[in-house]
Amino acid sequence: MADRVHKALLVANWEFPEDEAGVLTELKGARHDGELLRAVLSDPGTGLHAAGDIRLVANVGKQAVLTALEQFFARSTKNEQLLLYYSGHGFTDLFGRLYLCARDTNTTSLRATGISARDISELMDDSPAVAKIVLLDCCYSGGFKGGPDTPGELGGKGRFVLTSSLSGQRTPDAKDGGAPSPFTGYLAEALRGECRASGGYVSADDLYEHVNMRMAAAGLSTPQRILKGTIADLVLARVPSVPSEPPPPPPPLPPSPKAVIREEDVLAGYLRAHDAEGRGETEAAIAGYRQVAAARRGDWSTLAALRAARMAKDTSLFEQVIAAEHPEWSPLAAYELGKMLQATDPAGADAASVRAAEFGHPLYSPGAAQHAILGRVQRKRPVEEIRQLLQHAAGIRKSEAAAHATLGVMLMDSGQLDEARVALRRAAGSGDEQVAPYAAQRLAELYRMKGCLTAADELGRDL
Repeated sequence: MADRVHKALLVANWEFPEDEAGVLTELKGARHDGELLRAVLSDPGTGLHAAGDIRLVANVGKQAVLTALEQFFARSTKNEQLLLYYSGHGFTDLFGRLYLCARDTNTTSLRATGISARDISELMDDSPAVAKIVLLDCCYSGGFKGGPDTPGELGGKGRFVLTSSLSGQRTPDAKDGGAPSPFTGYLAEALRGECRASGGYVSADDLYEHVNMRMAAAGLSTPQRILKGTIADLVLARVPSVPSEPPPPPPPLPPSPKAVIREEDVLAGYLRAHDAEGRGETEAAIAGYRQVAAARRGDWSTLAALRAARMAKDTSLFEQVIAAEHPEWSPLAAYELGKMLQATDPAGADAASVRAAEFGHPLYSPGAAQHAILGRVQRKRPVEEIRQLLQHAAGIRKSEAAAHATLGVMLMDSGQLDEARVALRRAAGSGDEQVAPYAAQRLAELYRMKGCLTAADELGRDL
């Protein structure tokens, strides 16, 4: 450890002007997070990084971030400890795969414009560095963790991963425009030695325990860590010569129906199950989560039910989460239950998809509405019944025209040409610069299929 060279790549993005859907809002904390981490990591009293061994990449596009990542990992040597930090938006696709967002990321073209966890993991695989640390301060960052619902993309020998949230959670931004995000602020506390540590250094475990305690006390998202394959002497900072006491936790929030319940037994039970999951002890984790879920004591029980439901594929636990009407976890549970039941219980899958659509969640409801619409098209249900779901499907592109075009194409594919014509005419005449030309093209194809008049004549009459 004494001969190890510490290097860091800090990536922060707070503006996302290319996102057509408008989902990636501007962030307050990310504007300050990178600078804060750079200052703490190179602090003369506690930092282990030389100032020249820290690179900050701020508010740039995908290509610039990927280039920085490749250079960072490819140019490393065996005796180095590499720290990768990201602050910004994280976004998952419909298959639960996580992408980090750059300045030019467009959520309607996520694969082309986002930075995938798989790409980052492959760069880490090729690096000879003895130790690698990943710190993620972004929404849905738990998608890197490799739980039962996502690939274990970043777990591996010599790696420690700490994320700001579970894969189904949103990480809170700073409330004040001049402050860092809460997760990064708590990281900085620990890296300055303001945590319980022994042996003169702040270890990876010390960092996790401090951040987890502070986030829980503030009623925020739940951090996650990967321990599999990490090396024993992984440290991130020195303890000051005169250790300071950790700051007291903030006063508890006033109770409310949606507040996190902080009874020590419920929280302790959840954390035990969470640690078991991190160690790969699946059966113990499921049993622990089930026990906490059965207590039905607020958000900790709801979150435990969600974790157990995803690990055990348990319909009753998914239903418990849905019934809790949590603004984030309930629509996620309904959406995943709908996907899970598609092969074995089509009626149950349809009911779950409709419930997920009705939550009106910007990420899960549009996809669930599409599943429900497709099922009705395949069963040749009345168009009026299908139209009731259009307002949810429209959220995919934030456009009613896109919803009508989607419906028209699905009706065409199922042979319901008259109904398809009605939907495509509305989309083609919408004036939407992206959707209208596509809908007009499909409408022309429809007329060729019907064999009535010439496609051009009929299309001109419609528009």
